[in-house]
Amino acid sequence: MIGNVEYEGKPLCQDSWSGISALRVTRVLCLVVVFLPALVTAVSYVRRWCVHPRDPDAEPLPFTVRAVAFLGECLASTALILTWPFGWWRPARRGDGNGRRMIVLVPGLLLNRAALWPLRRRFERTGWSVVICASPPWRASLDGRAHGLARCLADATARHSSVTVVAFGRGGEVARHLLRRHPHAGIDRLVTLGTLHQRAAPGAGRWARTAPAVPEDRLPYEMEVVAIYSDLDAVVPTAYAYYPGAFNIEVRGVGHVSLLTSRRVFELLAENVAPADGAHA
Repeated sequence: MIGNVEYEGKPLCQDSWSGISALRVTRVLCLVVVFLPALVTAVSYVRRWCVHPRDPDAEPLPFTVRAVAFLGECLASTALILTWPFGWWRPARRGDGNGRRMIVLVPGLLLNRAALWPLRRRFERTGWSVVICASPPWRASLDGRAHGLARCLADATARHSSVTVVAFGRGGEVARHLLRRHPHAGIDRLVTLGTLHQRAAPGAGRWARTAPAVPEDRLPYEMEVVAIYSDLDAVVPTAYAYYPGAFNIEVRGVGHVSLLTSRRVFELLAENVAPADGAHA
């Protein structure tokens, strides 16, 4: 028979080898999904501790707390990888209901709507109207990302009387850049999660002086700004997440991605945004 091999009177089809190959590929993909987040998280923490060692004045966290935080960060990163492909699908419009207070969620670099689904679900359960801004192309400039966010905010403020922006990671830098240059009427406050607001000052040591990422940033003095960050963030160290002039909140024992899934962080978010109509934040 063409395409088959006879072995002890039984044909071995090439299709069987294809099936075995597909099974092997599936197993490899499963291993990648399971171990890649753990490897990346471990490398990120090692790099963070080497480049930005722990502040000697800060109280060290117990080993069990750090171990649980590492495991939680790995699980959150795995969930992010698994849901990432679905985040590119255009979901049904959220945030309908004119006049209600709204939360506008802004994703970080290389992320999409899927990363913010846990926050959206929790805000909606407490009575908020929520919309997630579309993710710009990954090669888009800061101005290009700000232009896309401006369209999202213009649509939100046109349909709602009160809007709060909650931005994660690089999304916070985009929101800060936009609101500094083009203040939007109807935007009540900006809340950032794990966003870089400061950089190392020229000639500074690893735990020496820092300088604002944007010189002469007046935004925290012109509107309400809240910066939430963690001492176990391997991406944005605490010293760089502090936003001068804003209301800064440091949480302990939460990783960078886990800021999006932590119940404790969401409770802080709920406390620092105005209560929705008919709900108590």
